[in-house]
Amino acid sequence: LQDPGVDGVLVILTPQSMTDIENIAEEVCNTVGKFDKPAYASFMGEKDVAAGIDILQQRSIPHYILPESMCKAFASALFFKHHREMESEEVPTFAGIEKEKARVVLQKALAAGRTYLTEEESVPILEAYGLPTLPSGLATSRQEAISIAERIGFPVVMKVDSDDIVHKFDVKGVLLDVRTADAAGAGYDAILHDVEMAKPGATIKGIYIQKMVARGEEVILGVKRDSSFGAVIMFGLGGLFVEVFRDVSFRVAPLGPRSASEMVREIRAYSMLAGARGKKPRDIRSVEECIQRLSALAVDFPEIKELDINPLIVNDEGGGCFVADARIML
Repeated sequence: LQDPGVDGVLVILTPQSMTDIENIAEEVCNTVGKFDKPAYASFMGEKDVAAGIDILQQRSIPHYILPESMCKAFASALFFKHHREMESEEVPTFAGIEKEKARVVLQKALAAGRTYLTEEESVPILEAYGLPTLPSGLATSRQEAISIAERIGFPVVMKVDSDDIVHKFDVKGVLLDVRTADAAGAGYDAILHDVEMAKPGATIKGIYIQKMVARGEEVILGVKRDSSFGAVIMFGLGGLFVEVFRDVSFRVAPLGPRSASEMVREIRAYSMLAGARGKKPRDIRSVEECIQRLSALAVDFPEIKELDINPLIVNDEGGGCFVADARIML
């Protein structure tokens, strides 16, 4: 730790039968406390070293079951440090943002003691920050479903709207490519029946009906409020891809154009957006703008704990992108 060429220390303990686990942990804590450098530990053996791990954690020394887990964490911390030390970028101020419109929706939910906002409530907040949403409406009867679908224009998507249901597909709460008034009426009845069978007792507010757009590339945008870093913005491939491949990138808000561009290009699947194997490139510029607008929303409203836009449907270059599904946790 005295060596100026050393930036941090990882203490790895592979104990033998006579190893004094607790005394070693105390010595590590005492030594580390004399220096202004980060220290990490990996006491291997789980139950055998549990007492030593408790001592380390009580003194705020991070512990990792495997040394390689620490290496990944240390690399992430170093990346974050370098990112913060880069020449600061100008964060854009977008014209037309309706901050008060978003505040009204959020304050109403908080006043009612609610922490989960449905898509119907989330969409106006996103609209207030210029994120590209689609025409939509909430139906509470079969006839209203038909009327809303006809007003929006076919084809439409129909989705159950309920505080008790997060993953709508899992309970057959989504119908895609509904193309006629009769199909909209039948779809309304079918979703109610299937959801009530799959999730008895769930409170259903109605059926959310939304314009269906041509199939594009699906990506995900997200916000997570971290106790140490504040608002963390996430980007990756959307739909099932994000759950299967975990191909995502992160930055700490607020974000400018450079950071948004880095995020998009950092994921392994970027080539799918850029136009792999003769495919047309997708509208990456519109995605980067959405990332920056989402960052502005997250900075302005610290009461937003989590926010997911999944998927954001990205059309071919010049065709923009659209929010197909969203949820907010307060």
